[in-house]
Amino acid sequence: QLKAWQETGKDAITVSVSLSAVPFHDRDLPQCIAQWLIEAGVPPDRLMLEIPETVLMEKPDDAITAADTFRAAGMKIAIGRFGTGYSSIAILGRLGAYSLNIAPSCTGGVTSGEDEATIARAMISMAKALGIRTVADGVETVAQMRFFGQAGCHAIMGNFVSGALDARAASDFPERPLSGKIRKGA
Repeated sequence: QLKAWQETGKDAITVSVSLSAVPFHDRDLPQCIAQWLIEAGVPPDRLMLEIPETVLMEKPDDAITAADTFRAAGMKIAIGRFGTGYSSIAILGRLGAYSLNIAPSCTGGVTSGEDEATIARAMISMAKALGIRTVADGVETVAQMRFFGQAGCHAIMGNFVSGALDARAASDFPERPLSGKIRKGA
């Protein structure tokens, strides 16, 4: 699908794929994915591999080695569902992640509880200090979107933006404005 988008001039689209513990710890996976991208004629920087925080913390040294291999092949690494585990800040710094995706369980309460808002701001500040982009996952309301924008979060995702899309709908998605949802107060 990335190749098809590339051929229609939508070559700036990046696809994020979530990895579970089993494939992430497969030592052959980075080479396999790199080969698939070469065969498809897709630049590796168009693929972001999202690794859940809990998977990273199971075997941190293995996670860093695998992330280094993926990055050396040109792929991006995202830390998914951040805030659901017990990450070491030192490991986050060594991982070299492109982005940190704040877990929906951490985004839901930012507009109703000061503790949740403080924690979300701290995550964003920490990621920024480490040179990592932030994405708020699970954003459902205008108030949450505004909070994350004011907090300096780079991007949002969740049902406020869109539900799951098939390839055809995703092809047209970048051109769709959010302004209607914002005016309606969704």
